[in-house]
Amino acid sequence: MVMNDLSKLKNYISQLQKDYNMSLSIHIDECDEVTRNKLSELIVPLCDSLGLVNAEEKISSGEMNIVDQVKNYLKTYRSRNITSADVCRHIGCSRSSISHQFKNATGTGIREYLTALRLEDAKNLLKNSNLTVTEIAFIVGFRSSHYFTNVFKKEIGITPGMYRKKLENRK
Repeated sequence: MVMNDLSKLKNYISQLQKDYNMSLSIHIDECDEVTRNKLSELIVPLCDSLGLVNAEEKISSGEMNIVDQVKNYLKTYRSRNITSADVCRHIGCSRSSISHQFKNATGTGIREYLTALRLEDAKNLLKNSNLTVTEIAFIVGFRSSHYFTNVFKKEIGITPGMYRKKLENRK
């Protein structure tokens, strides 16, 4: 996708820097049009796939409701140590309002939704990597491999190690 709108490209770069603590030394104003177009071809799809700029545009235009904002925030930061205070600060609403609206719309609580996201990431890593269970636990956002194993077993029905062996036996 080629994009000539300089301010929009700057917004994409800014979102990457802000959301991923990236230090991009790109002086977009000083780039020629060919370089700008190449950057657009690289950065725009990346931001879109991460849900960064489109989500920000929807929020600012009022198209995204609180529940969608919470989901987007959790999907973006799921591997971090997210607290309800973080979510509230990001959305700009009270904890009770956010929790109530989220539960009514999804049938699940915010913490449970976050755990489900993390478990899906863990299942993908168990299937597609040789990382240890402990490494996976920390990568997906759990602060303890023991707690991760307990949660995984409670939600999935078997331990992460057994899940991996079950997948390997299917091959």
